[in-house]
Amino acid sequence: MTADNNDFVFSVKTDNWDHYARFRPSYPESMWISWLNFHQGPLESLMDVGTGGGVGAAGLLAVAAAIARSSSNSKQQIKHVYLSDPNQDNLAAAKKNFTAENYPGIKFHFHCGPAEEAFPDVAPGSIDMLIACASIHWTDIDTAMGTIAQTLRSGGTFGAVVYPQPTIKDDEEAANALAQVFEQRRRFQDVLDAEGDRTKSIRARAYRNLSVGLDYVPFDASSWQTVHRRTANLPRDGKWPLRDSTWAHYGKPNIAVREGEEVELVEHDDWWSRKHYTVDQLKEFFQTLGYESFVMNGELWETEAFKSFEKLIREEKRGSFELIWPAATVLGRKK
Repeated sequence: MTADNNDFVFSVKTDNWDHYARFRPSYPESMWISWLNFHQGPLESLMDVGTGGGVGAAGLLAVAAAIARSSSNSKQQIKHVYLSDPNQDNLAAAKKNFTAENYPGIKFHFHCGPAEEAFPDVAPGSIDMLIACASIHWTDIDTAMGTIAQTLRSGGTFGAVVYPQPTIKDDEEAANALAQVFEQRRRFQDVLDAEGDRTKSIRARAYRNLSVGLDYVPFDASSWQTVHRRTANLPRDGKWPLRDSTWAHYGKPNIAVREGEEVELVEHDDWWSRKHYTVDQLKEFFQTLGYESFVMNGELWETEAFKSFEKLIREEKRGSFELIWPAATVLGRKK
């Protein structure tokens, strides 16, 4: 994958990033704390690949700053932040948010390019921590992980997080109805692909990857020492939502979990659930999945799949439900 200005598959207009932050689940402070606790040695440089509007970097910086203030540890004070994204609009939003005025003492560096591509003027083996928040699934993962390993210093940390399609907790009927809405969204995307959408292969790869959380992310034993994988909120059958239909439509991804890696399964993580969620809130969330034309112009809401879901919720479920996102994180320590 190469940078393609505003033609990248996940392109959000600069002004839409505020909406994105409002209607996507935020990253939990506990996640950032666990990542910082995992990290060893100095933390003076941070790189965020596929940064989008910088939501992930902002969250980590806030928690890291609070910890640094309380510990007075100068080696844990981030001084340089490197943010990259293949899309110019996404990067413009990050540039708007990360300024010297908002973050005194931190120097920000920006690059329009994908995670597979080395950040210009960054020496190999020099970055303390590198993160990818809801973005690594878009990449050619073997190439991206090779570049990430080359970028990090010895003992440096790589952290990634994803939260694919949500489902509805403890209500199979409503969960199945919501799954049909997501299937309808895919059918709209198939039409765009048939019309010559150049992002087809990238989207197919991303969906394959998301069907197994982050289990497709490989950590070569020659480059990595400690690896910790955490998965939360999987349905009772242990499958990621839409896994079977994704495999039928796009094929299966490679599973990269190796013997000796730490694997943690969490049955329920409350952070990634929203009680009393409404149909109107769900519409806003669907917009954040890419601000796609068939969502923004209301076509999706006029489909039989969505109308059936909406009727079910409003007439039989008292107008609300508990929406829950399965979520996966992975941490790796560079040799």
